[in-house]
Amino acid sequence: MGLDLELTANRPIVPTNLVMSAANRTLAAVQGCGVVVWTGVAGIGKTSAARWLVSSLAKAHNPDDQTTFRALYYQTGEIAARGGHDQKHGINSVFAQVSGVPFSQGVFKRYEVEGLAELVVKACMRKNIRMLLIDEAGCLSLGAIRGMILVRDIAENLSWALSLVFIGMDDLPIKMELLPQISRRVHAYCYFDEYDVDETKRLVASLYPHFRDDRVAASVINEEVQFIHKTCGGIPGRIVTFLEQVHAWARDMNAPLDLRLLQAVQLHSTRDRDRSLEDARSGYNRIQPSKRRAKNDISR
Repeated sequence: MGLDLELTANRPIVPTNLVMSAANRTLAAVQGCGVVVWTGVAGIGKTSAARWLVSSLAKAHNPDDQTTFRALYYQTGEIAARGGHDQKHGINSVFAQVSGVPFSQGVFKRYEVEGLAELVVKACMRKNIRMLLIDEAGCLSLGAIRGMILVRDIAENLSWALSLVFIGMDDLPIKMELLPQISRRVHAYCYFDEYDVDETKRLVASLYPHFRDDRVAASVINEEVQFIHKTCGGIPGRIVTFLEQVHAWARDMNAPLDLRLLQAVQLHSTRDRDRSLEDARSGYNRIQPSKRRAKNDISR
């Protein structure tokens, strides 16, 4: 078949029914200034879905159409308690992303949290941003989350529809339920689940021409997709990573993509992982390969 394995420039998001449902439920929260929580295991596609939603809203945005708006996605770092000012730091985190620069030290110290939150809202109004998607939100302290929720409250007071989407895993759902000031504002939870076989097939076809090549028998492609789905558990991040390894192997070996190559890559990766774990658990004190071979030779 040759090497028709070139990866697409960007990792695509397959708008599955689950992704579309999450997007629609999230959009429904905007007019009510609702808070939405996206959660699910690592690599399940939350980040890709968020970027896809932001991109879709940007393409549909028309400054002359008041029904359209922009959304902003960003990944936050850890914001823990800092001398009782973590609410301020949470607000500052949002402002830095909306405006491109954080608050000046003078503004940060002089303004109360309500004043800082209002500055964030006004920055969103200037850019017609009505949705903030905050990734890795499980790293945030409760204080930082409360500061971000305050931005939403001030927006509502100023009659500006602004929705917050907290994306993450860790203990994010628990944090969102700990305080009534936060939990009462949660409009919806969206749990991201594994892709099924059909969704896996759509994803791999968007990545590699091989999986949409009419010259390859449908039964062959289905068998390969079934193997990928079983190997990666239907988790998009794992699927993409696995196929990147396959691409590298195929390129280096000048080999076609087929079931045997998929199995070889999976076997090699599993073996190396198991050996790495074995070494780490033993403190790297295992018998060296040369000594192991010599011992095996003697036993024979």
